[in-house]
Amino acid sequence: MKSGVATFITERGIAPAPLGRAVEQRGLASLFLAEHPHIPVDELADVAQRFR
Repeated sequence: MKSGVATFITERGIAPAPLGRAVEQRGLASLFLAEHPHIPVDELADVAQRFR
């Protein structure tokens, strides 16, 4: 079985390049990065008002 990593990249975590190197060094088969790790606050406010 092949294993990999799937994660969100945020300002509090590891950057993509060092993460890619770490994944490769450990012999893992894949690295999947989420495209949008956050939702703008204004968009959340709009959603909350729609469901009131």
